[in-house]
Amino acid sequence: MKYSSKYIEQLLLLLLLLLSTCNSDNIFSDKYYREYMSHFSDINGKVIIFPNQLKNYNDYKNYKNIKNQKVIICIGYMNCSPCIIRLKEVEKFHNNFPDIPILYIVLGEENDYFKNQVRKNNFTFTILHDRFSDFIKLNGLENYTKSVFLINEKSEIILVGEPFHNKIIQNFYTRFFYE
Repeated sequence: MKYSSKYIEQLLLLLLLLLSTCNSDNIFSDKYYREYMSHFSDINGKVIIFPNQLKNYNDYKNYKNIKNQKVIICIGYMNCSPCIIRLKEVEKFHNNFPDIPILYIVLGEENDYFKNQVRKNNFTFTILHDRFSDFIKLNGLENYTKSVFLINEKSEIILVGEPFHNKIIQNFYTRFFYE
């Protein structure tokens, strides 16, 4: 069986991340974290700006109160079935780590299916509606429209990756919050 070089690179990167879960004093001094984030040099450290047009979709918490906090930001689409499934995965993660603030920014035109899913599932994290993708445009994240980020107290992106399925990435996120 042949594997693409991209697949092999991702496997090696995951192996490096796995090794990094061993005792390390600080996530930022962790060479495996630095190696991982070097693949996202175009956005690593980028300051995130929240446009005024974001609508608090589920009235869970006012996202404007999250300034100067560490926050996980997820981006998805209204009409994307996997993005709706991810909402449930985010909820499961949030139930395990309820003190970690999460903003789920959903892009696109509002639709009844999405609205019903939000109402039916009563999510315990903030969902923001961005009808015109202003968040993406304002922050130059066109290549990261279905991504998950961790931002620090200065609103800088310090981690990229989905902690909901990947225990290694999850370890980075939780270490950042609990160290």
